[in-house]
Amino acid sequence: MESATNNTSTISLFDAIIIELNAMVGAGIFSIPLLLRAQAGPAGILTYIGVTAAVWCLAVSLGRVAKYYAGSGSFYTYVKPWAGHYGGLFTAFLYLLGLVVAMGLLTQLTGLYLHDLVHQLPAVGWSLLTLAALVYLCHGGYTAAAWVQYLLIFGTIAPLIFMSMLCFSIASWQNLTPFMPHGILPVITATRAVIFGFLGFECVTSLYTMLKSPQKNLSRSIASAVIITGLLYCTFVASIMLAIPAHLAVSGTTTLPELMLVLFPNYAWLITLITITIIIALVGTLHSMILSISNLLKDTVSIALPHRRISLAAAVYLICGMIGLSCIAFHNIDLFLSMTSLCVVTAYACSIATLFLPSTKSTRKDRIIAACGLVTAGIITISAGMGIYTILFTT
Repeated sequence: MESATNNTSTISLFDAIIIELNAMVGAGIFSIPLLLRAQAGPAGILTYIGVTAAVWCLAVSLGRVAKYYAGSGSFYTYVKPWAGHYGGLFTAFLYLLGLVVAMGLLTQLTGLYLHDLVHQLPAVGWSLLTLAALVYLCHGGYTAAAWVQYLLIFGTIAPLIFMSMLCFSIASWQNLTPFMPHGILPVITATRAVIFGFLGFECVTSLYTMLKSPQKNLSRSIASAVIITGLLYCTFVASIMLAIPAHLAVSGTTTLPELMLVLFPNYAWLITLITITIIIALVGTLHSMILSISNLLKDTVSIALPHRRISLAAAVYLICGMIGLSCIAFHNIDLFLSMTSLCVVTAYACSIATLFLPSTKSTRKDRIIAACGLVTAGIITISAGMGIYTILFTT
């Protein structure tokens, strides 16, 4: 593993985009659209469009910050210019906490879906076995596991496109009425759940030292991956909204495999296909993010404790251990989503705020895009904070 980190030109632009796609395109896209359809109606597509635009602003701004403040340490390096040493460390560990919680949810879901396929092992056993396998895959660094990235992204995107085509084949404009049955509020509050499907676009910033021509390729890879993911998500969500009649959205059919079986009763094999696709998407996200945040943890520890450096292997074991604890300790999905959004989006906002420093010498265009990102980040963090308060104190 150490050899991978010592090689400063391991990851190409194309590889970086694949890593980010694997980090973003996860199980959320297979479950959140159905929740949106029931709670916000067809207008839920507006949430995805809005979040895609907002994440693009955040991504472009973060890429600009990474260009002005190049080097390892990512969030610490970005925030330190205006918040100082401890502010940078706080932001870095806040980001790590958010992602550890998020990966705990994905590990938990992986175990549940694997248990649906093979009942001989309990869900928690499958979760821990998945983590152990990912530790082994990450132990060779990125180069040794590059082929896994390609396999996982193909196994996720191909079925996603296929399911979109099936849904478009039975699309009806009548399914879009009423378009906003519950008003605008559910469309806005759903942003904290929808953004969960985009988390990970920034993962390549923590692999800065492994990226070829990072000054040029970092911002390109981030912007490209967000656009590709946004197009995939919006296309899939549009197909779902056009294919699902209103009565099915509130009938209790809450999982995508069940719903697809209702829409396509002659395609019973779709349940197994979709379940396998979801598992592939989950494992792809976990693999990309474990490698990324482990590298970030290693860099952050070396900054916080310069006389106590840790190896990347040790960071992987530590991160996977914390993910395992998160998987076992938390069971409320809304709490997972709200905590992740609050921690990670706050880290985004603190980082791109650096663009407003006179010493950064950012352009007017950079600051306008950053301002749009900060407004969205504020809306999401407020929504996430309200969600945590509701879960902890009113239920």
